[in-house]
Amino acid sequence: MKKVAPKSEDLLPEVLKILVPAAYLAYFELYSVQNKKDCWELELREKESLIPSCLQGKEVVFDGFCNSISILSHSFSLKKVMLVVHRRRWKEVGSDTHYSNEYDLHAQSAKMTPEMASFFKMYH
Repeated sequence: MKKVAPKSEDLLPEVLKILVPAAYLAYFELYSVQNKKDCWELELREKESLIPSCLQGKEVVFDGFCNSISILSHSFSLKKVMLVVHRRRWKEVGSDTHYSNEYDLHAQSAKMTPEMASFFKMYH
């Protein structure tokens, strides 16, 4: 029996797991990829379904994004892989108060993934 090769689109989720730590993929979706001169920039946006718990059961509207955070993930093909993370902002209908989720996305005092920080700590 001849083995059937998988389709390229079926492989993309597996390739994404190589580039983006699993903890990020639980909360964020890949939105864009840019091949820049000195790095690969992967833009991640918080999943729309992750409305802050304090707003659950209320009538809410999406209200843009918080300031993005650029986090060094690792190097790949001699270029850095930067994760540009966008958390969503929400507000209750009729209110001006903004809410967003908090995530432990990077090592304390370093804008790199916890895995990358551990790697550097091990070799320094």
